[in-house]
Amino acid sequence: MARKKKANRSQQTVVVTTRQATPGTGTSRGARRRQRRRMNGPGAPLSSGHSMAAEFARSLADPWDYSSCIPDGANGTGCFSVKQTFVLGTGAGGGAGAIVINPSSLINFSVVDTLSTATTPTISGNWSKAINGASISGLYGSARTVSAGIRVTYVGNTQTDQGLLLIGQVTESNAPSAFNGLSLSSAMAGFQNYKLIPIRSGGSVTWRPQSMDDVQDYATVSGTVAAVTSAPASSYLMVIFYGATASTTSVLLADVVVNYEGQFVSQTFMPGGLQFESKRAEAGWYETAINFIRGVEPIMPYVASTLTNVFNSPVAGAAMNMLLSPADSRGLPRTRQQRLM
Repeated sequence: MARKKKANRSQQTVVVTTRQATPGTGTSRGARRRQRRRMNGPGAPLSSGHSMAAEFARSLADPWDYSSCIPDGANGTGCFSVKQTFVLGTGAGGGAGAIVINPSSLINFSVVDTLSTATTPTISGNWSKAINGASISGLYGSARTVSAGIRVTYVGNTQTDQGLLLIGQVTESNAPSAFNGLSLSSAMAGFQNYKLIPIRSGGSVTWRPQSMDDVQDYATVSGTVAAVTSAPASSYLMVIFYGATASTTSVLLADVVVNYEGQFVSQTFMPGGLQFESKRAEAGWYETAINFIRGVEPIMPYVASTLTNVFNSPVAGAAMNMLLSPADSRGLPRTRQQRLM
């Protein structure tokens, strides 16, 4: 019996050796097919050969950690980001403030209402240009929006952290001045999409294009600022807070980022290198990106790493890899995508 068992073990060893066939056999081809599925399916690592539409979608969902270019094949362009931080507070007897970011313009870029003595927003005066505008205009003649976001964090006293955030996206039909002096209920009616969040929780909002024109059209990067009675060319982002503790110099810290693609003024100096001079165009890039981010909430309370981990969770990661895989470029039906997501 011992000899028989030894023989069986020997036979098993032979079987295992036989399965490791030489290249060119049917077994080896099957192994290669399985390897390709692992490399291209859910959970596959990202690489430079993946869809630029997916990279655009990633930037729309998390503009703080991902930048991108518009994958329409435009020549002579490069991508850059504008980051600014604002501190919002309240004045004596005041309890309200606001920040407005217009991603479609580097000239009429921001409006900040801080240290006001009013209990409703005071949005008046002129727009402000983006920071380092002179440096930008020295390299780019015009630019178009890729993605944008405002993330606000409560930095006041935790024992007096009352108040609400009205946070969201506003249609271009409403100029920022339209919110001047409005109560909370009246201001909500002027938003295209919004959420109410306790001020102590903080919050974030990411910009969503309303049509392909919002990300295809270029706008000049130099010029004279306009009054806040002037409406932007496309939808913009706004955060208003109500009911905060009065006489508090630091209530909210606003972290703003807008990613752009600019047209070079001169070919003698191109940030990012020569690879940005000519980019590959992808058919259906806008629809592909928009369909994916429909499942990503643009407004949410701010919890550390919430947006950063959108694409690192098992479910969202699998969905992104399906979007990035070669199968998608061959016209994978959306119903199958949804099942795999």
